[in-house]
Formats: sequence, C-alpha cells, structure tokens
Amino acid sequence: MDGSGESRLGGNDGSVGVQIRQTRRLPDFLQSVNLKYVKLGYHYVISNLLTLCLLPLAVVISVQASQTNPDDLRHLWLHLQYNLVSVIVCSAVLVFGLTVYVTTRPRPVYLVDFSCYLPPDHLKAPFSRFMDCQET
Repeated sequence: MDGSGESRLGGNDGSVGVQIRQTRRLPDFLQSVNLKYVKLGYHYVISNLLTLCLLPLAVVISVQASQTNPDDLRHLWLHLQYNLVSVIVCSAVLVFGLTVYVTTRPRPVYLVDFSCYLPPDHLKAPFSRFMDCQET
C-alpha cells in the first residue's frame, strides 16, 4: 500500500482490482473555534442588523450633504416644489422607516420593588373600607 490511500489487489486470473479508502475526516470545529463565541457574534449581528445596514447609508448621506453648496440646495428646492410625487414618496418612505424603527426597538424594563414601601398610618385603609369602595 502506498501513501495515496490506494491498495492493489491481485486475483488468481491475473486481473488487478483497486480498492480506495478515504481517510479524510471533517475538521473538529469544537476544538478550533469555541461555538459559544460564534453564537454570541451571530446574536450581535442579527440583533443590530438594521443599524448595520443603515450605518453605511448614513455615512454616504452625510458625505454628500457636506459637499453641497447653497446653489445645489436652491435647485433641489425648485425641483421638489414642482414635483409632488417625489415629495409624497419620500415622505411615505420616511414615515415607514420611522414606524419600523419605533416598533422594533426594545422596550425599557423598569423594576419596582413594592415590598419596601409602608405608608404611614393616616394613609392606610382597612379592608372593610376597601370592600365598601369596591361595591359602589
């Protein structure tokens, strides 16, 4: 058997057969990369996907805005003044983008511990008074 993974077998009738053995194995990813960090990185990318997509757009817009002069702004105003369709489409895209942003942002969580608060005696209501207020 030579180093290529092949072995030749000879039969009694003079024919030669070839047997091929594959010794390659898949790489062990558990040893090369800790999957915990891959999962963490994937979570960060997916969680901030909208920001990662809009960041290059914001950079391009800011670069273009920094290179405009007042004459360009006047031409833009004159163009938009007589082109109502462009204004409506831009407004709709802006409203849609803001709606998506507001609905997908995480909500704040406030933790309030009520077990620490004991009101003074003049603010306490007995149970019978509470039940009387509930009936009316």
